[in-house]
Amino acid sequence: MTAPLAPRGPAAAAGGVAPSSSRRAREQRRPPAPSRQSGQQPRSPGDNALVAQQQAAAARVEQPSPLPSTASLLRFERQGHLLTRRLLPRELVTHLAAAAERVVTASRLDALRHRVRVLAPDAGAAALRSEAAALAALSGIGEPVGFLQFFNSHVSDPDIAAAVRHPALAGTAAALLGVPRVRLYQVCGCVCVCMCGR
Repeated sequence: MTAPLAPRGPAAAAGGVAPSSSRRAREQRRPPAPSRQSGQQPRSPGDNALVAQQQAAAARVEQPSPLPSTASLLRFERQGHLLTRRLLPRELVTHLAAAAERVVTASRLDALRHRVRVLAPDAGAAALRSEAAALAALSGIGEPVGFLQFFNSHVSDPDIAAAVRHPALAGTAAALLGVPRVRLYQVCGCVCVCMCGR
């Protein structure tokens, strides 16, 4: 009876068997296993591109904006409101003004109906078919009509959306409220109305 041949090479010292050449080739082609410490799968090129786009968008949104001065913050605390000048780019304000005119022209009757529902609930706001009829219903209430309100126009108008979501506006609001960031809840535009119909 012949004794078995002893293994040769590096595996002999560890008491194992050296892997074959085909097995070594398969191991070299196998992708690296994900790290157990992070618990994350390796990202594909598409995932990396998506992450880069998200980071770029976040950088644009969170870019530094001019913050109110200490005097402005104190004025806001004492008076509850603050006038900010040159906060938004001039071109953006120009587009915003034109968009506001479009919204007022298209939705004025709806805004008048809203005032009728609030100030003269028995006048039948839903049945009003013209601005003149709505003004006539408001003329007998014995108190000022006040402001017409136009709600959430940013949903349908991209120029208004660009203005109300501008980083400078959000950064100023966050600074005044003393919070890291703010969330847009509602947009309301107000237009003063007189009983002459203008």
